[in-house]
Amino acid sequence: MTTPRSIAEDAHVAADLFVAAADESSPYAEEALASLLASFPAAAARTDEWAPVVRELGRSLQSAHAALVEAATALSDRENELIEAQRDREEASELLRQELSALRMVVGAVFGHDSLTAMGLDREIPEEPLALVRMAGEVRDGLSRLSGFEALRSGMALSPRMYEASLSSALHTLTSAMATLRNAARARRNADAVYERAGDLYRARGNEAANALERLLRRKQG
Repeated sequence: MTTPRSIAEDAHVAADLFVAAADESSPYAEEALASLLASFPAAAARTDEWAPVVRELGRSLQSAHAALVEAATALSDRENELIEAQRDREEASELLRQELSALRMVVGAVFGHDSLTAMGLDREIPEEPLALVRMAGEVRDGLSRLSGFEALRSGMALSPRMYEASLSSALHTLTSAMATLRNAARARRNADAVYERAGDLYRARGNEAANALERLLRRKQG
């Protein structure tokens, strides 16, 4: 643990020291106590006398510290959920691109390029998820237009209904993944705000404790 030149110089460090000093079972309790008293040699030489004071101040920070730890854990959980949601969206996007690519190959082979133009499948398949969803929706709706085309060769056939089912499934998977990602991003932002508020409160409590201890130490020293 590091010690600021003044106890209150770094409120977060001071808060950590007070919390550690208040926990008599902690292996860092004595070190934290010594760090808090280090700037006042007379008090540092009488740690037994000042230990109850420091521990009492430290106990006043325990609820703020617990709230900060809880907020940090929640933020970490939300970050992991966001990463998972991003991965799921990318996988769903890739699946839908594969569906559109396979459909373009089959439709083009059976009905020719004009059929691809009619159903909006004659252009580059986008990478961006929202644009991909829009294109997939247009292509799905355009499958019904294939009834106006004859196969390039006799004996060739294609069932639009079969491809509509698989395309709709992949489209639904992506739209659901996008909604989950939006929710995960919102939850992460909210968790970050809670963490920031908890940190502000913890630092404020640390600053209050540090100032209180310094006033007592200076009064005793004087």
